[in-house]
Amino acid sequence: MVALQESAERLKTEGLKREKSSNIKNKLKALQERRERIKDLSNKRSEDLEISKLLCIFNRDVSE
Repeated sequence: MVALQESAERLKTEGLKREKSSNIKNKLKALQERRERIKDLSNKRSEDLEISKLLCIFNRDVSE
């Protein structure tokens, strides 16, 4: 992610037109938001899997 931010910053400082610079900022922001959303979904999935695992262990132990 740092490399992406550095690339975006380099493109902005190389004298691009204002519209293109704005477009780069928007794309970078969209990518950051998407990445954050994916991280959140991944964390939620991990939590759900852990709960499912505990439930399976509980059900196994109850049936013994």
